[in-house]
Order: sequence, then structure tokens, then C-alpha cells
Amino acid sequence: MAPRIDLKLLPPEEAIAFFRQKGFQIGFDYRDVWQQEHQAAFTVAKAMQVDLLQDIRAQIDAALVNGTTLQTFIAELRPNLVKRGWWGQKLMADPVTGETKEVQLGSARRLKVIYDTNLRTAHAEGQWARIQEAKDTLPFLMYDHTPSAHERKEHAAWDGLVLPVDDPWWQAHFPVKAWGCKCRAIQVGRRQIDRQGLKVGSAPAESFSTYTNKRTGETQQIPAGVDPAFHYPPGGRLGNLKKMLSEKVSALPPAMAAAVTRPAPVFIEAKTAKAAAEFAVKNDLADFADYTGVKPEVANAWNRSLFDHLQEFPELRKNQQFVGSAQAQFARWADLARRDYADKLMGSLGMSAKTAESMAAARIKAPKVKGTTFAQSWAQPRVRGIAVNAKWGGAPEVWRATLTARVRSQWFPPGCDTFRAVADHEFGHQLDDLLGLHLDNEILGAHKDAVAKGMKSEVSGYAEYKGSPIKEFIAECWAESLNNPSPRPVARAVAAIVRARYRSKFHPGA
Repeated sequence: MAPRIDLKLLPPEEAIAFFRQKGFQIGFDYRDVWQQEHQAAFTVAKAMQVDLLQDIRAQIDAALVNGTTLQTFIAELRPNLVKRGWWGQKLMADPVTGETKEVQLGSARRLKVIYDTNLRTAHAEGQWARIQEAKDTLPFLMYDHTPSAHERKEHAAWDGLVLPVDDPWWQAHFPVKAWGCKCRAIQVGRRQIDRQGLKVGSAPAESFSTYTNKRTGETQQIPAGVDPAFHYPPGGRLGNLKKMLSEKVSALPPAMAAAVTRPAPVFIEAKTAKAAAEFAVKNDLADFADYTGVKPEVANAWNRSLFDHLQEFPELRKNQQFVGSAQAQFARWADLARRDYADKLMGSLGMSAKTAESMAAARIKAPKVKGTTFAQSWAQPRVRGIAVNAKWGGAPEVWRATLTARVRSQWFPPGCDTFRAVADHEFGHQLDDLLGLHLDNEILGAHKDAVAKGMKSEVSGYAEYKGSPIKEFIAECWAESLNNPSPRPVARAVAAIVRARYRSKFHPGA
């Protein structure tokens, strides 16, 4: 019998990376944060508080990662916006003109524009990054026009146009270049051009119109077919970030200035377990790292989870005194404990170093890692952190098959059949410890509802079985929210509570 192969869509990594590197910028009018400034900062017109921007951004991030539909996006975000008073029409003072006017805050139509524009531009920027990497073998782009509610005759005329990737025309016309535009560019190679009978053409003649941004006073010549707000080149963030921020940052509050100007860290996969350990320490992911006995792909998955969690929850860093294998974590604890004990013997009893070290070695032994344990989040002082059992981390194929079987049996949540998902589960425990989530009334209510509906169908058999069900419930929901392309309602709800409690505790005035 042929082995079963499960195919699933993967999150668009480049689009997610582009979106997550953005800082925050407040603007009353959509023209206040203009053109390529959107490549460096996230903004929503008239969302005048950082925590409000953070809430909207978190939902867009989830939509990118999980493929959330527009309907789900609106359904999940609307109650929070209504609760915050950012819904419907409201009188607000324009900080530029001083005029008080009735403005539209949240609405289903506005959320559709926010959802559509952010997802399409993020996907486009991610695609541009991939295009640059592949242009040696796929050196052409074909414009693919897709009809939309607000049709642009220029876009329809460009349908099927094939130009080299490096043709300057793409700098002004690489989609998305208009509100509601659904056009795209398809990267092709010479063989595909020949096979489909395509023809490499020449850039169309341009016509321009004069546009003045009444908020900034800047006047530009805008190509036909391009909405002024979208008139900026793709992939230009790194080239123009310093200039944009130097003009804007002095006017921002300190917290926002730090968020906007902070350089975006870059995750790099290591080729060896030793290199993965070095990366973790060098990039301040942990105080100490030792992946002895762990294969590189597992070490990279562990580092990736650690890296991503520290980007979103920097307060977790103080718990990362160790990352690596559970065996190495126990060994390091035993080594430090022996040193302390030997120092105590030499100081109080005047023993020789050799005798004291011998007694310490005989008295203090490293704990054994249970063979059935995949990973652990250990809170022991000086070696706190998450660790992977080298028995499993050293045998990726065996471990992967085991994880797949547990998901199929509903012992683990959907999507949690990866090494990364196991690490995410452990970070669910760390977030619980940091925020006291197992005592939170909303979490307890969600757990009660899941039990009533059947824990295995709502979360997993693992959460139902373990001796601390509420803690495992939190960890399982958190892992599913990050790894299931379509997280179930209880997982999404718990993840939203986690993020809300973190903001409330560490950024109450943001």
C-alpha cells in the first residue's frame, strides 16, 4: 500500500517577515503616512493609540500566518474595536489643521480595506524578495490582470505583458499599485515563454498626471494606472528607511520611536548543531546553548521558535538561560551545582579542591531524561529555558513519524506535527508562567467550555490526559494557534487572551 502523503499550504514566510519588521506610526489621515513609508511602519488612519494599532496588527499577522478569511478577520476584530470605542462615526480633531470633524472609525468596509491592502502588499513584497532570488533562472515577469470592482483600463491593457525582471518599468508598476487592485506578476523562464508562445515585449509608453498631497504639500508626477498612495518601488524598505525615519522619528513618543527605528533581526538557519548553539548565544536568544546530540533541522526549529517568541514577547528573554538538549540542560545544572557545593566545602571545612570536587561529584548527579519526554520547559535557576530530548532530536525521521501519528489520532492538535510545534507548546508553558494564565477567568471559562464539548475534539487528548489539564490546555491551544493553518475557535480565543494579557502587563500605557 502506498504511503499516505498529506499536503498542506505553508505560510508565506517572506510576506510574514516583511509585515513583522514594520514599526508603528500614527496618522490621522491616510496621506499622513505616505507611499514607501508603509514599507517601514504599520499604520491605520485615525487609530491614534499604539495599543489599538497593536490589536489590529496582531489580527493581520494572524491572517497572514493562518490564511484567515475576511469574514473571520472582521468577526474577531470587531468586538474589540467596539469595546475600545473605535467603531462607527465620531468627532475628532485633526492634529494638522486643528479642525474638528465627524470621521469614520471602524466599519466592515474599512476593515475590508485594511485586510485587503495589508495582505496584498505584504504578499507582493514577499514575492518581490523571492523574484530577486530566482531571477537568474526565471529572468522574466508577466503582468497578470485580474478584474476588480474598480477596474483600471491601464491594468487590463498590460495583461500578458512580459518584461525582464530588471526592467525599470516594474519599479513603478509591479502590483499592487491601486486600491482594491488584484493584479499580480508571474515569474517565468525562457522555456515557459517558448512553450506557451509568449513574447518578451517592451515597456509601454508612459503618461503622467500631477498630484499634490495636501497633507504634506509634496507634488509628484504619477504614472497612469497607479494610485498616488501606491507610487513607490517594491523592495525599497532598506534603501529608504533611514531617510524616512530621520524625518519622522523626532515627532514620535519615545516608545513609538524605539518601535519604528529598531533594526529588524534576521534569523539564519545553521548547518550544524554547534553552529545553531552559537547562533542562539551570539544573537542573545539565550545565555547558554548546547545542542549536543540534536540534528541541525531540529536545532533550527528550536531556535526559530525561540527567535519568533522573543520578537513578540521580549519579556520572555529573562527565562532563557539555556537552550539545547534536555540532557545538556541537566548536565549543566549538575555541573553548576557541583561547583557551588565544592566551593562551600572548601570555604567552610577547608577541604582541598580535589577532595571537595570528588565529594560534590559523588553527591550531585544529573537527572535522567525520560525516554517518552519530547521536550521540557524547566524553571530551575541558572538553567531556565526550553530543551529538546536528544533521543528524539537526534532521530528526526522517527520523531516526525511519531508526531504525525499523534495528530492523526487527535492526541495532538491539528498542525502540531512538527518540531517547531513542540517548541511552541513549551513556550505556551512559559507564557503561562509569565502571565499566570492558568488563574485567568477567561482562560478558565474557555477550558470549561472545551471540557463540556469534549476536550479531544476541541483541543487534544494530551491536554485531557495530563495531570495539570489547565496548563496543558493553554500550551496546546497556543501551539495550535501558531501551527494549524485554520486554528479552531478555542485555540484562537486563548491566543488572543495571551496577547491581551501580555500587553496589559508590560505595555499598559501603550
